[in-house]
Amino acid sequence: MKDQLSDIIQRREALKAENLRLKLANSIAIIGGGIVGVELAGEILSKYPNKSLTFFHSHKTLLNNTSSPDGAHKVALAFLNEHQVTIHFEERVTSAIFDNNLWTIHSTMSSGTKRKTTFDKVYFCAGFICNTEFMRKNFTDSMNEKGELLIDNEFRVKNTKNIYAVGDVVGGVADLKTAYVAGEQAKFLGSNLKRMKEGKTFGGSYKPAGLAPPIMAISLGPFRGIFIFAGKIISTKRMACDMKNNFEKQVLLTLGQAPEAFNVDLNKTLRDEIRTKNTNEQEEDGNPDDIKATYDTLAKFAVTGTEDIFH
Repeated sequence: MKDQLSDIIQRREALKAENLRLKLANSIAIIGGGIVGVELAGEILSKYPNKSLTFFHSHKTLLNNTSSPDGAHKVALAFLNEHQVTIHFEERVTSAIFDNNLWTIHSTMSSGTKRKTTFDKVYFCAGFICNTEFMRKNFTDSMNEKGELLIDNEFRVKNTKNIYAVGDVVGGVADLKTAYVAGEQAKFLGSNLKRMKEGKTFGGSYKPAGLAPPIMAISLGPFRGIFIFAGKIISTKRMACDMKNNFEKQVLLTLGQAPEAFNVDLNKTLRDEIRTKNTNEQEEDGNPDDIKATYDTLAKFAVTGTEDIFH
């Protein structure tokens, strides 16, 4: 959608039209059970709890790309089961065709059995498709088969002298494609471009942020979520929702895509959470010791201001 629309007004109108299509749909399929697919399901089910929702996921578990895959899967699965969602695990979609106002999905199970189903609406949330086709003519030798730009350990596009790339478009880096990771890559490249401008050499090689950041907040609608800290599920309720909302607002502000009214002081938010932690702990269903340890760890950064763990 982004690459076809030139301004925010057009995007707003397109989103309104998409919302109407969702509202009118009775049967919905989501292809992909990663973070995007699960979060989308949470939003749909929170607004339209009576709609028929079906997942097609090629893996054995949901949210297999998080830093706490087993725990996150169990929480997400319980939420989806609670809403009577149909989930086809280890089933790969081979085609999805829209005709006569219906989507027809052809899929293959792990056993080799074929399946054909129809839906009013389909959302594709499996993997990334790089919007780089327009670059292929000039960067054929710098791209892989997925359309990703190949880079060296300084983020210089291969077979070029002074062209650099970071973020989702980059291939060959052991990172999850998230805003958090793109920010880490941009900080590394930005600091080193500054060094180059000052006549200095690059300050070492990039160390991948890993397949998942140390802090993750996955939403399951406005009132449920999964807050992961240091590989543990800390919260599935209030704290998870609060942190997810604050992360998103902070990213939008950083990108210049949110009004100042959205401005969030994450450290202040943490201090407020810490002051009311006794109340919060009563609302949570996680391990009390883990919750307390998380608050204490976050408090260290928020109160001293010595380091910002969100950046």
